[in-house]
Amino acid sequence: MADDGEFRGFGGDGDGEDDYDFKYDAFEQDEGGGEARGPTKESILWVIDCSDEMFVEEDTKFKAADGTEATEKRSQWTEVMGTVADFMKSKVISNEDDRVGVVLFNVGETKNKNDFPGIYVLQPLEQLTAQRIRDLRSEGKRDFSSFQETYGGNAGADRKLGDGKQKRAALSDVFWACHSLFLEQEGGASAFSNRVMLFTCDDGRDSFGTGPESDRAKLAAKMKAQDLQEEVASVELYALEPKHRTRTFDLKYFWADAVFVDESTDEWRETMKVRLGEMANVLRMRTYKQRAMVRLRMEVCEGFAVSVGLYSSIVPAKPPYPRRVCASDNETLKTETKTVCIETGKLLGSEQIETFFRFGGERIKFSPEERGQLNSFDSPGFKLLGFKNRSFLKPWHVIRSPYFLAPHRGDLKGSDEFIASLIASMQKKGQVAIVRAIPRRNAPPQFSALIPQEDEEEEDGGPRGFNMIPLPWADDIRSLDLPHTKVEMDEHERDENITNCKAVLKKLTVKKFAPVDNPVVQKFYAGLEALALNEEDMVEPADQLVPHATAMEKFEDETLKWRKAIYGDDEVPKPEAKKRTAPAGGGGARKAGRTDANANGGGVAGYSDAQMKSLVDSGDVNKLTVADLKEWLKARDKRTTGKKAELVDRVKESLQ
Repeated sequence: MADDGEFRGFGGDGDGEDDYDFKYDAFEQDEGGGEARGPTKESILWVIDCSDEMFVEEDTKFKAADGTEATEKRSQWTEVMGTVADFMKSKVISNEDDRVGVVLFNVGETKNKNDFPGIYVLQPLEQLTAQRIRDLRSEGKRDFSSFQETYGGNAGADRKLGDGKQKRAALSDVFWACHSLFLEQEGGASAFSNRVMLFTCDDGRDSFGTGPESDRAKLAAKMKAQDLQEEVASVELYALEPKHRTRTFDLKYFWADAVFVDESTDEWRETMKVRLGEMANVLRMRTYKQRAMVRLRMEVCEGFAVSVGLYSSIVPAKPPYPRRVCASDNETLKTETKTVCIETGKLLGSEQIETFFRFGGERIKFSPEERGQLNSFDSPGFKLLGFKNRSFLKPWHVIRSPYFLAPHRGDLKGSDEFIASLIASMQKKGQVAIVRAIPRRNAPPQFSALIPQEDEEEEDGGPRGFNMIPLPWADDIRSLDLPHTKVEMDEHERDENITNCKAVLKKLTVKKFAPVDNPVVQKFYAGLEALALNEEDMVEPADQLVPHATAMEKFEDETLKWRKAIYGDDEVPKPEAKKRTAPAGGGGARKAGRTDANANGGGVAGYSDAQMKSLVDSGDVNKLTVADLKEWLKARDKRTTGKKAELVDRVKESLQ
C-alpha cells in the first residue's frame, strides 16, 4: 500500500443494512469464533470487619447533591455500608443476573453453615432485589449501641465502644467461610467470576497478636487465603485507615503475603489503602474491571501471527427496554412467534418458509444455507494489510467509537514483544496500520486503522496497544456539493471581526474538559430508583449541559463587541419563518388525492382504480402510508397484512 496513493478503501458490503442478517457494527456481539472468555456473570462477596474502630465517628468531607463540599460526622461502618448499597443499586440496574452477598466478621453473633465463631452471613450470595438494598441502607444507619444489640451476642448490649472486650474471628475461618459460600451458591462457583471485596481496619496485629500461636494463626490464614484465590475467587483488600489511629496500616505484616498482587511496583501498597470520604471513588475504580470482548489472532504475514485482545473503549449507556409481566401474578411474560398460513390457518414450520429479495422487480428466493454463505467471508481474526502515513486519516473517517487492541498472553508466545517493537517502530515513522477484522463467525469484515499507543505512566496516558478506528468503505463515502458563499467586507472589518472572535474564543476556551453524564439516562435511573426503593422524592440529577450563568456573564463584553462589529447598533436579526407552499401542479399526489377522495366521501378507499393506477404509473403510490394502502385494499376485499412493499405489490396486482 503506497503512502502517496489515494485512500479509497478495499471494497465493502454496501450501506451496512441488515438485509443479509449483517450487523453493521460486527463488534457489538460476540457469538463465538474467538477464544472463550469464561463466565460473564459475577458473584461478589462483601466481607466487612466489624471491630470497634469501624464505629468511631470522624469529621468527613464529601460532595453534597448540589456539588458543594460538606462535612459531617461519619464512621467507617456507615461509609462502607452506604458505598456497598450504592454499588448494589448500580448492579441491580446494569447486571441483574449477578450474585452479591455480605459477610460480617468480628461480631458476637454467629451465623454461617460452618458455625465459625464471630462470622455472620448478613446476606447470602443471591440475585439483588430492591428490598436487599433497603435493608443494607438501614444497617448502615446503626450506631455502635444498636449494632451490638443486634449482632453482639449475649454480652453485646452491655459493651462499650473501645472497652477491650472485642471478640475476633480467626481470619482463616473468614476465608474458609467465603470459600464455602462460593461453592454452595446456585449454579456453583464455576458459573461465575467470583470476587471477594474485603474491608478491614486491622493489618493483622490485632487479630494475631504475638508469640508462637500468632505465627501458627498467620500461617493458617495465609494458606486459606491462597486456597481461596487459587481455586475459587480473587480477593481485593480495602485497607481502611481511621484518622484517630496513631499507627499506619502495615501491609507487610500479613496482607502482602495473603493477597495476590502485582508487586512489580510499590504503587499497589498505596492503592489498597482507603481513607474515609474517598471510598466511593476508589471502589468505582477497582470494581469495574475491563474484559476483552474477544481474543483473536492477528495475521502479520503468511505463517506468522500474534495473539491480541479487543476491548471496547466506549459503550453507549441507554435506558433498558421495559419487560412485560402478567397483570394478575406479576410473572414475566415470554414471547413466542409462530407463522400461520392465512389461507389455511395452519402453523408453518421453518422448512415451509422461504425468504426472498427483490432484484429487477423479481423475487429472488434464498435458502437458509445460501443466506449463511452470504454471511461467511473468512475465519475470525485480524489480517494486516499494510501501513499508511498517519496524515491520511481524516476526521470523517471515524464513523464509530474506537476500540482498543492489546497484546494477549495466549497460546502464541512472543506476542507482547512483537507488538511492543511494532508500536515503537510505527510511532517513530509516524504510521498507522491498516487491517481487516472479522471478530466472530458469520460476521462481515471491518476495514480499520490501528493507531499505535505506547504505555504511558501519566494520568492521561494508557496501556500499550492500538486504538482501532473503524473506517468507511468506498461505498459509504458521499461527495458533498455545497454552495460556496462569498463574504464581502473590507480589510478593516475583517481584521476587527477576527480580533473580536479571538477574544471570545480565548474567554470561552475550556481548560479542563471531562465527559458529562447523560441526562436522559440519569433521570431515568433516578426515577426508577425512587420507585423501587419507595422514596418519597426523586433526586433530580443536575443538568450538566447548561452553561454556567455566572461564568458566562464575564464574557458579555467580548460577545457584545463581536455582535456589534457584525450587526452594528441594530438588533440581531432573527430568521423569518418560512411558510410551506404547495408545489407547482396543485400539490403532492397524495394530498390532492385525499382531497378528491374526501369529496367522494370515501377517504383513500374512495380512490377509483384510474386514480390509483395514475399514482402507480408515476411512482407516487410509494408516498402513501401503510394505513392508506390497507384502507384501499380493504375496500376491495383484498388482504391487508404484510409490510408496505407487499401492500404496494398487492395494489399493483389488483390493477392488472
